[in-house]
Amino acid sequence: MSTLPETMAAAVQAHQAGAFDQAIRLYETILATDPRHAEAWHLLGVACHQLGNNAAALQWLQGAIQLNASQSKYFYNLGVVLQAEGQSEQACTAYEQALALNPQESAARNNLANIAKDLGQFGRAEHQLRHLLTADSRWPGWLQRLGETLKMQGRVPEAIAVLRTELLLDPGNAQLHSKLLFALQYLPGISLASLAHEHKAWAARHEAPLAGLQTRFPHLDKNPDRPLRLGFLSPDLFYHPVSMFLTPLLERLNRNQFHVTCYASGGRRDALSERLARACSTWREVGDTPDDPLCHQIQADGIDILFDLAGHTDFNRLPVFVRKPAPLQISWAGYVGTTGLDAMDYLLADAYHVPESAEPFYSEQILRLPAGYIGYEPPSYAPEPAPLPLLTRGHATFGSLNNPTKFTTETVACWSEILRKVPGSVLLLKYKGCDELATAARLRAEFAQQGIDASRIDLRGNTTHIEHLQVYRELDLALDPFPYSGGITTCETVWMGVPVVTWPGETFASRHSLSHLTNAGCWETIAQDRDHYIRLAVDLANNPERLTELRASLRPRMAASPLCDAAGYAAAFEAQLRTVWRQWCQQG
Repeated sequence: MSTLPETMAAAVQAHQAGAFDQAIRLYETILATDPRHAEAWHLLGVACHQLGNNAAALQWLQGAIQLNASQSKYFYNLGVVLQAEGQSEQACTAYEQALALNPQESAARNNLANIAKDLGQFGRAEHQLRHLLTADSRWPGWLQRLGETLKMQGRVPEAIAVLRTELLLDPGNAQLHSKLLFALQYLPGISLASLAHEHKAWAARHEAPLAGLQTRFPHLDKNPDRPLRLGFLSPDLFYHPVSMFLTPLLERLNRNQFHVTCYASGGRRDALSERLARACSTWREVGDTPDDPLCHQIQADGIDILFDLAGHTDFNRLPVFVRKPAPLQISWAGYVGTTGLDAMDYLLADAYHVPESAEPFYSEQILRLPAGYIGYEPPSYAPEPAPLPLLTRGHATFGSLNNPTKFTTETVACWSEILRKVPGSVLLLKYKGCDELATAARLRAEFAQQGIDASRIDLRGNTTHIEHLQVYRELDLALDPFPYSGGITTCETVWMGVPVVTWPGETFASRHSLSHLTNAGCWETIAQDRDHYIRLAVDLANNPERLTELRASLRPRMAASPLCDAAGYAAAFEAQLRTVWRQWCQQG
């Protein structure tokens, strides 16, 4: 008969070999003899998790901790299972308990940083990442996430410095280089010329070595009037602004003229994904499919026009576009300007985002839709605009429900000047992470440096979308951040009857609200410069009669405008595609 240590050794050997069922039987044999064998409880929980039985895993791991609460690995593995089950806060607690027992448990610290970032707890994530970097300052993955965390707190110059440092350590990392480019879009004072230079540097480093892999299409049917096969490649084909813009369009495309294939690379699927899948002809989950096989799939599908819906945002597949698996490639909706790629034929935009004078700073040819470059479909559950809060509160409530990455020092200084000029007014800021301790403290400190008392800054965090829309009923006037203006946020704000004061610059990202407000017929609040921006906000806050008129008129104006004309947008989209296809056919 085997001794208990011999059985344990056999169980561990089976476990390490991946024979989980055998290992579980042996652990159970040990516990039948010694019910208080904490390590057997622990490893039994780990094996159950590896088999996908997290409910049992939690019971075994919690039992191990009850028997012996001095083992950091018990708390760490409990955190892993809780994280897998979506119990994020409980997982954080488990990881923190593991770190209390063993501060060198880098895996626990790493996972804790990841969860905190996902929860919008950016200060908490930063704290853990800096601990990790103290132990190993050259670990690229941690530097990258620190840069992202700093960016999400609105500390854009710091984030850019960190990302540039990491890029020196990992110069061939195209995704990292894209993160740097995206961060630059938020940098106050960034010019179109600087952005063009930075994006061409990405192409020189990551596109040029692959140029020889580009596909040629000598035998393609060049009938200019035949039905076209469209492909849309994106990591964001779920509840995300890209899918909100894409879905109503695909639902209205002429199925006799356009066959649509969506390539979902993000690994997430929800109710909007299902609606989008119904709107297209073919849906492909491509996940982490390597670039070459994905290109072969696109070619096998006979795609004529391939759309990039990510640009330099997270999890983009730009190396696929470098290989040019389709005759025509168009960047649209997912990014804020040029990709820098020679292989990207067109950027779908409008006259507001890319005026003719800006064309030299884009690698792509500019396709302009006659109104806006996207359409907006208001959610069916959006509540009606509320009466002007100023009339009952007695003070003006400004607000911005944008990403705090956009709340730069320059933006805070401008908003503070508005608050000083409108005595008693308050500013409501709401987004995931705004109410997190570190981010809230930073924001309040920045306003305090401008002489604004903390009591005048109302910070709110993440909620459901319908609750998010309800918050607009508390606002009298919205302040658009700069240099990265609101996109779908501006559309939602206007739909809820709240005027948006915006100050467009020269970059694509700074001109979202200019486009949306103009196309919605709501151009009264578009400023020419910083002083005009402040004057518009102050004058409106002191004119409740005008604010009341605007509040009543914005939704009807928007509903009747090109911004909400889905059928008209689809027709214009189809016409542009047919035009560029005919041009391509004529070239051959």
